[in-house]
Amino acid sequence: MSKDTTRKLMAALTLLETRRTNSPGASRRQFRRFVVRGEGQLVPLSIPTSETPPMGVQVRDVGWGGVGFVCTADMRPNSRWRINLTHHGEVLAQQTMIIRYCTPVAEDVWLVGGQFCAEAGTMMLLGVDLGQMVESEAGDGQGGVFLTPEESV
Repeated sequence: MSKDTTRKLMAALTLLETRRTNSPGASRRQFRRFVVRGEGQLVPLSIPTSETPPMGVQVRDVGWGGVGFVCTADMRPNSRWRINLTHHGEVLAQQTMIIRYCTPVAEDVWLVGGQFCAEAGTMMLLGVDLGQMVESEAGDGQGGVFLTPEESV
């Protein structure tokens, strides 16, 4: 990720933190979020090709159930990604997630929430049909109870 992009994302995080204090939505989360700062890379799971470069992100917070971050792309809810958590360019950890919300917070900067999930390979090993998994990406129409950024800050 370029230095200019990193500066832009960090500036957006600083602005977001001024809104986090005494968040009314924080008490409705299933799991506590821990404020962290770190770099990450997103790799799409729906089209994993060597021609798709990882997208750089700045991590905002993390908890048992998911991760919040800012990035320079508008991300489609219900899309599946792998987030690689990095330090000095080295991958320290990775986790599969589903994008639950994406909202603009500054020019060309989006706040994104990802919910951690099982990987397709693990589900297939357990006997789940790949076709059914692909169909389920659209969701069940129920939506779930996920906080919007406005509710969580």
